[in-house]
Amino acid sequence: MIKSILQVILVCDAILMVTLILLQNRGVALSQTFGGGDSSVNYQRRGSEKVLFYFTIMTALVFVSTSFAMLFVN
Repeated sequence: MIKSILQVILVCDAILMVTLILLQNRGVALSQTFGGGDSSVNYQRRGSEKVLFYFTIMTALVFVSTSFAMLFVN
């Protein structure tokens, strides 16, 4: 019973985390991905982007803690 609840939480959290990561747009082009252009050196998150960033961190922590909890549930 508890294992199935943890599995549902894990799947829903994974879908939510992928969605949140894809929603974070920073306008990074392919050349900037591999080190070209230093336009994002002094970049600060503001407003809803900051909330989205912290919510992504929280979903990642829930994902990791749920994964560890599933290790100890029989």
